[in-house]
Amino acid sequence: MRLVAIFCVLAGLAFAENWRGALVDAKCYDAEQRNVSPRNEDFWVNRDRGLEVWYCAPQKKTKSFEIVDYDGYVYKFDSAGDSQAAQLLQTAAKKSTYVVDVTGRMSQKTIAVQSIALAP
Repeated sequence: MRLVAIFCVLAGLAFAENWRGALVDAKCYDAEQRNVSPRNEDFWVNRDRGLEVWYCAPQKKTKSFEIVDYDGYVYKFDSAGDSQAAQLLQTAAKKSTYVVDVTGRMSQKTIAVQSIALAP
């Protein structure tokens, strides 16, 4: 019976994925992404992702989080991931941006977070 339990735990970890990216306030970053003119033809050319990440850096009161990877892809956290990210911010020193390593499972651009830590 123990062998089956150990196998199930190890199998679950085997399918876990890793991401590294900037931790952002989800509501702020989503609002920044929607803040475009409908006539703007150069949408992706005129975007400053670094400024948007800096502007939407999470605060201690932030409740919903996303990570923005280096290619610009955005991944939301599930509710458990939001809780873990909030706890991380409570213990971390204040920074202008937080780069984090996340381990979890992806489902429809939402990460079911297993662990989150500040990147070295």
